[in-house]
Amino acid sequence: MLTYTSPTVKMLRGSNGLYRYQKHNLFLNSGAPVTQSITTLANATYQVLVTGSGTVTLTNAGTGVASAGSPVSFTASSGTLTCTVAGGPTTVQVVRTPVEAGYVATTAARLFDLPYEWDEFGNLLGILTEDQRVNLALWGSDLTNAVWVKTNITAAKTATGITGVANSATTLTATAANGTALQSITSASASRITYCWIKRRTGTGTVEM
Repeated sequence: MLTYTSPTVKMLRGSNGLYRYQKHNLFLNSGAPVTQSITTLANATYQVLVTGSGTVTLTNAGTGVASAGSPVSFTASSGTLTCTVAGGPTTVQVVRTPVEAGYVATTAARLFDLPYEWDEFGNLLGILTEDQRVNLALWGSDLTNAVWVKTNITAAKTATGITGVANSATTLTATAANGTALQSITSASASRITYCWIKRRTGTGTVEM
């Protein structure tokens, strides 16, 4: 399997139409695990998987004790995850979720599987190559957050999103005419690209962006 030291993971559409991060591992020297700290993204979801007889105790960005057959999933509360290794586990893997299943062995650097992507019909498009980008719209999957100012509309994180994971996307329900959910963004003058995944759950009327 070819891997590369990408600056970040990529969320890609799989052959089943669902979006996942490609196989990767953020834990260094995963086949000879030692205690280490890993940079995480606050409010992003992660999982720690262990094989062998040892354990990994998580502190700071996440909490819990991962062991063989008992991975720990968590939402990062800060930018640093401390993994304390005990008992000599065989391998350790730390991943963003949802993720394509599969172990990636690391040495002195994080490793990522090549970013293959499929179209909506299940046809392999090849490797996705793109420049690094920054999303200026915050909390893009969670419109319950206060950065989204809501008028005549309620938000609940109760929808299944593009990853197929329950409660990973937001349901907006208008309580009166002309309901809005707005976020103010400061941006220098430049060409921008805006896109979203949206579908109507109930009701009628015009939906605008």
